[in-house]
Amino acid sequence: MKLTWRVKLIFFAVVIALLPLAISSYYMIQKTSEELKSSTNSILISTSSRFSEDISTIYNYQWISPLYLLKSGIENPDLGVEEKIALVKAGVENIPDLLYLNLVFEVSPGEFVSAFSVSKEKYSKTAADSKISIDSLFMTNNKSISELTKQKQVGEILIDPEPSFLKTDSLWIMSIGMKIKITDAPPAVFVAKFSAQTFVRLIEANPLSNDGKIFILNSEGKLLFSDPDAELLDTVVRDARLLRAKGSNMGIVNSYESKDGKSIVASVAFPQNPEWAIIAQKDEAIAYAAVRQMSRQLLVWVILSLGLALIGVFIFSNNIRRPIVNISKTAVTIAQGNFDVDVEYKIDDEIGRLGRSLVDMSSSLKQSFAKIEKQNKELEEYSRTLEIKVDERTKELKEKNTELEATLIKLKETQDQLIVQQKLASLGALTAGIAHEIKNPLNFVNNFAKLTGSLIEELDEEIARGKEKGDIDFDYLNDIFNDIRTNASKIAEHGSRADNIVKSMLEHSRTEKGEMQKFDLNALVNETMALAYHGMRNQIESFNTKLDKKFQSETLQIMGIPQALNQVFINIFNNGFYAVHKKREQLGESFSPCITASTSDLGEKVEIRIRDNGTGIPKDVVDKIFEPFFTTKPTGEGTGLGLSLTYDIIVQMHKGELNVNTEPGEFSEFVILLPKQQ
Repeated sequence: MKLTWRVKLIFFAVVIALLPLAISSYYMIQKTSEELKSSTNSILISTSSRFSEDISTIYNYQWISPLYLLKSGIENPDLGVEEKIALVKAGVENIPDLLYLNLVFEVSPGEFVSAFSVSKEKYSKTAADSKISIDSLFMTNNKSISELTKQKQVGEILIDPEPSFLKTDSLWIMSIGMKIKITDAPPAVFVAKFSAQTFVRLIEANPLSNDGKIFILNSEGKLLFSDPDAELLDTVVRDARLLRAKGSNMGIVNSYESKDGKSIVASVAFPQNPEWAIIAQKDEAIAYAAVRQMSRQLLVWVILSLGLALIGVFIFSNNIRRPIVNISKTAVTIAQGNFDVDVEYKIDDEIGRLGRSLVDMSSSLKQSFAKIEKQNKELEEYSRTLEIKVDERTKELKEKNTELEATLIKLKETQDQLIVQQKLASLGALTAGIAHEIKNPLNFVNNFAKLTGSLIEELDEEIARGKEKGDIDFDYLNDIFNDIRTNASKIAEHGSRADNIVKSMLEHSRTEKGEMQKFDLNALVNETMALAYHGMRNQIESFNTKLDKKFQSETLQIMGIPQALNQVFINIFNNGFYAVHKKREQLGESFSPCITASTSDLGEKVEIRIRDNGTGIPKDVVDKIFEPFFTTKPTGEGTGLGLSLTYDIIVQMHKGELNVNTEPGEFSEFVILLPKQQ
């Protein structure tokens, strides 16, 4: 049976378009459901894992580490009894979660004697008001200590698997023991009581607590810090203990069913220490509610889309047939030689544009000869008016030349101003560096002077004590005198350093600009490197870089103008510091910035190399960097005159050479060659 074109179009649309859409929609629904379930499971795993990490951090760094610090003080034979007690008291008051600490000696198996016990002042007052001992308040007795020492020992740590509840403050506390070794004393144990309310607050503050639950189990599978009636399935506890026994640290999610038929999903994670298990669980109906809702909504939209697509196929097939037949008739008319045709279909779409193209093609044939004749007439008119246009253009060019001359004058004035700004910028960087260089030795002088004053006070106290008791410790006095001599030497050394900096600046200020003189190139490079560095640090407080100096010899004497070369090195070092700073902003802490300055004696010439491992210079602009007003820095961060002035000082003023080696993103290196004699 011969099918019509319309029927073929409908059949094609259904088979080619609607069927794949239905199949892809089905798989999209399945994939979306799987992704949403995976996302929910990831939240449970993330919650339990992050909670276990938080517990490990608190246990190791807020509980155990401070105990080790106090342990080292107690075991230190150089500390007296009063000093050790004072250390423990300070530790108890300053360690937030540490409520109580008791040092006990095991005088015989199972028999313990308390050396001293310390608690926070709040609990000492509570015990006094209640007319009980602080040990009784924290339920510490020979039996509890003996039970604690029988617990599994991890290193030197003993932990009671079950917390106790302090009714006076309504808070959970954990008992932790630590073995102590004191010379010539029986075996000792620190008995510490830590507040576990931090864990309770973490559970309450976790977003999962809004529609789920978080549980903490000890090594015996008992709930910690929770309501005894809390709903936790035995199967969840069993799986957690099996995973802990196998040494697994991976977070996993499993589904469980309670006795009343309710399904839950739970994730288990294990802190590094202590040996607890963290369980994050949700009712499956709540956990996967979004999955079911999304699947239903997506199915509705897919069905709706399929229905609309089918309706569109029928409408499209009916509307497209009529204009195609009309265009076919028009094409036959044009083929017969009649170019005065029109197409009734006026809609602006592909078919409409095809019809208009047929009409335009027929009319363009009639218009071609008329256009050629019109163009010939326009060409003749253009020839007659060309001379007039040339005269007008010549007049305009003369006026433009006058404007350009005025602009050139203004440009030269602006150039002079920018040169002054560049010099002022270099002077600012130099001044900041000098101030920092002088500040360092002055800080040393002030600090050693204060220290010497303190030593003199100690000397006066020792002499007064000797006069009073008739017993002077000459060794102690000799130590004080030696310290005073050392401090005086340091004050003289750093005072001399500040004096040398000031003398160096005065010598630079006395020398007239442009006066050739002999000077130490190594000292100038070293000085300008430090000044530019501190100037940059003055602008950007967080700036820091490694400064590497490689001088062939200690001194390198040449003839030149040190003030001008000072500006050269300041400009190059500033550019290097800018480049490594920008690269540090891009790469972060993984990048280690470094500036290297080296000098070499080449006989009649000297070579200076200044290299940075910053952003480098793009290859397409490296030939332009010595041109005036050219800069790679953003607007407002550079004048474009620094390297131009540097080039003039090296090449024209000192008859030297200035070249640059660079690799974009890796480094830039400026190579300067200067004659020793001018």
